[in-house]
Amino acid sequence: MVDVNKVLQPWQIVDRFRDNTNCRIVATSTETVPRVAPVVRCEVAAKAMSVESRGMDRAFVLLPESSPAHSLLLHFLSSLLLSLSLPMTKKVGDISMAARAVAIPPALLLLLFSLASPAAANLSTGYYQKTCPKAEQIISDVVTGKQISTPTTAAGSLRLFFHDCFVGGCDASMLISTNAFNRAERDADDNISLPGDAFDTVIRAKTALELQCPGVVSCADVLALATRDLVLMLGGPFYTVRLGRKDALASTAASVPGNLPSPNMTVDQLIDVFAKKKMTVQDMVALSGAHTVGFSHCNQFASRVFNYDGSGGHDPTMNSEYAAALQQACANYEKDSTIAAFNDLMTPGKFDNLYYQNVLRGLGLLASDSALAADKRTRPLVELYAANQTAFFNDFTKAMEKLSLVGVKTGRKGEVRRRCDEFNSLST
Repeated sequence: MVDVNKVLQPWQIVDRFRDNTNCRIVATSTETVPRVAPVVRCEVAAKAMSVESRGMDRAFVLLPESSPAHSLLLHFLSSLLLSLSLPMTKKVGDISMAARAVAIPPALLLLLFSLASPAAANLSTGYYQKTCPKAEQIISDVVTGKQISTPTTAAGSLRLFFHDCFVGGCDASMLISTNAFNRAERDADDNISLPGDAFDTVIRAKTALELQCPGVVSCADVLALATRDLVLMLGGPFYTVRLGRKDALASTAASVPGNLPSPNMTVDQLIDVFAKKKMTVQDMVALSGAHTVGFSHCNQFASRVFNYDGSGGHDPTMNSEYAAALQQACANYEKDSTIAAFNDLMTPGKFDNLYYQNVLRGLGLLASDSALAADKRTRPLVELYAANQTAFFNDFTKAMEKLSLVGVKTGRKGEVRRRCDEFNSLST
C-alpha cells in the first residue's frame, strides 16, 4: 500500500483518477493538511488476479468512508466535475495521476443530501468496519476462487444482481428458494435460466462470513460486493459499493412480470422499464454493455435467426454470416433448451467495449442489442462506447453505483438472513 500523508481537504473532489496498477492509493493535495480517515481507494485485490484493472477513469470523493457526505457526493457529483474543475497533477511515490480539484460549497452539499433517498442515506462503504472488518476480503477470496474454477461465474453473478435489483430492489429477494407456501422470484419464468453458479457464489461467501461474524453481513451486500469483484476480475472497472442493505422479507414469482428488461423489447419498452427504476437512457445503454460477457440460450434470439417475421430467413439487420452460424448452432434448440451462444462472439470472457462494436457491425445477438444501434436516442451512446472504452467504463461505473441503490431496504424493512435462500422466520 502506498503511504499517503496528505489528502485533499474534506470538501474537495478529485476527478478522473487513473491508475494502471493494482493499488490502494488516494490522490494528494499540494496543500499540507492532516490526513483524514480512510478515503476512497483503488481497491484491487492483487492476489489470484491476473487481469489488469484498466480504465479506472472516474470521480472520487475524498471524505471519510463512514461519512454520509462521502457516499452521497460520490453518487451525485461525478457528472458535474468536468465542467467545474481545474487541471491539477501530482505524483505519489512511483504512481503518477492526473486529477482535477474543485471546492464544493456547503449549500450544494445540503442540496445533494436532500436528493438522496432515506434508505440509501443509511448506506456507507465503511458499514462493516467495526462489526465485520474482514467482510470484503472474505467475499473477495471466495469469489476469486469460484471464478477461477468456474469461469462463467462472473457473467452469471452480474445477471443475478441485475434481476435482483430490478424486482423490488437490491435486497436478495432473488436468492430465496420456493417452499410449500410460496413460489419465489427465482422460479418465475423470466428467472428460470439464471445460472446456479451465481447462487452458489453468494451462498459460499455468506457461509464463510457466518463463520467469521455470524448474523452481521446481509446477503444483499454479499451479492453486490461479489458482483463488483467479479466484474473487476474480467477486466472491468472498479466501482464503489455502499453497504448496509437489509435482506427482503418477501419474494414472490408474481412480482417479476413486467419488471425485467427482456431480449425482445423495443427501445421504448426498455426506456420505460429503466425509467421505473429512475434510470436514464444513458444508464440503460451503459448497463447493456454487461452483454460483453456471458451467453444467451437460443430460445432468446431464435425469432431473429429462424423465419424472421414469417420471411423464412433471418433478421436483415444481422450480419448474414453471423446469422447462418447461429442457425447452425441452434438447429436443435427446441429439443435441447441448454444450447446457447456467447453474447460477445469476439471476447466473451473479457469485460470490454467490443459488445458495442459488434452491435454496430450487425453482430448483436439479441433483438434488444440491435435496437440500441437503430434508435436515434441510443445510437450516439453506442457509437461513443464503441470508440471509447474509458467513456463506457465511466458511465457503467456510475450506472452500477446508481442501480445498487434501487429499492434498498434498511432498518426494520428487512433482516440479515442467516441463510441466503431462506427467511429467518418461515411465513405461511
